[in-house]
Amino acid sequence: MGLITRISDKLFTFLKSEIEILNLEQSHSEDLSGSIGERSSTNEENQTNCPDCFGYGYHMFSNEYVFVTSHSPCNGCEGSGTYEDWVNKNKG
Repeated sequence: MGLITRISDKLFTFLKSEIEILNLEQSHSEDLSGSIGERSSTNEENQTNCPDCFGYGYHMFSNEYVFVTSHSPCNGCEGSGTYEDWVNKNKG
C-alpha cells in the first residue's frame, strides 16, 4: 500500500469517528434542551422568587477578588424579590 493510501485511510477513519462524536453530541444536546424546557415550564408554575435576583431583591456583585458592600436593586422585580412582580414588570 502506498503512503497516500495509508494516510487517506487514517484520515477517513479519523473523520468518521469525529462525525460519530458530533452526532452523539447533537442528539445529547437535543435531549438536554427538551428536558430543560420541561423543567423550566414546571418551575415557572411553582415559582415564588424572582428569577433574576432569586428572591433577594438586589444583585450582589462580588467574587474572590472584589467584594462590593453596596448592592444594586433588582430591575426585574423592582426590589421586591417576588415572582408576581417580575411577571407583571416583564409582560409584553
